[in-house]
Amino acid sequence: HWSGPRSTGHEERIWFRFMPLILGDDRVHTIQFKCQFKDQGWGNRKGKLYVREDKNPSNFQGEVVAQTPIAEHHKMNVTLEFQPKTGKNYTMCFVVGGGGGHELFVYNPCILTLVYGRKIATVAAQFQKKSLKPILKNPFVVGLMKTTIASLIRSLDCGEQQDEDLASCFTKIGFDTTKKDILETIMDFVDTCVEFQSSALLPAVAHPELDSNDSDYHDDSSQSDESFSSGSSNLNDEMEMDVPNF
Repeated sequence: HWSGPRSTGHEERIWFRFMPLILGDDRVHTIQFKCQFKDQGWGNRKGKLYVREDKNPSNFQGEVVAQTPIAEHHKMNVTLEFQPKTGKNYTMCFVVGGGGGHELFVYNPCILTLVYGRKIATVAAQFQKKSLKPILKNPFVVGLMKTTIASLIRSLDCGEQQDEDLASCFTKIGFDTTKKDILETIMDFVDTCVEFQSSALLPAVAHPELDSNDSDYHDDSSQSDESFSSGSSNLNDEMEMDVPNF
């Protein structure tokens, strides 16, 4: 819970820094931050959360890569998502709002990190291109992609020539469709992204206990609904999704 300054203006503050060791790993594809938040419950709305890419080790005020809408007077679920760049650090910032009376309450913060095994990381790197990133957020296109991959694999299994038009969808972006293991890795990559994206639709509340033998999710979350103090830089609700090495 934070209170805004009595002076006018929007004072930017730092909540916490994302861990450089994690963000420096080439296998980290996506980071999600989920929570519930609300403002003081009356008057003007000014509070929000956002993530900045650090300009350099001593200056966090770089480009904003993800941000929430302005907080409502009631609790709402929000998700911030970004793809970290190798060698870059990121900072979670917030604004409460100036002028007196403004407050920002944050509940159940949760960080999810999508980490690939080494083989799938090679495929993921191709899809990090700016022109390809939107593809994985479009369910219709993802469905077509999976159908195309399945058709190409089926042709290889049957010893038939692959459809040139279908194969060109992947050869144009650097994949060899004559290698079944590459096609299967692309399929695994797409399935993993879809599963990870679907997690953003879940509310940021306590999760049911998961059987570790049947799930790639590891949830060490507490059951607390208490708001978080501005003096704390630690999240007591973390979840990470690990993808096995291939």
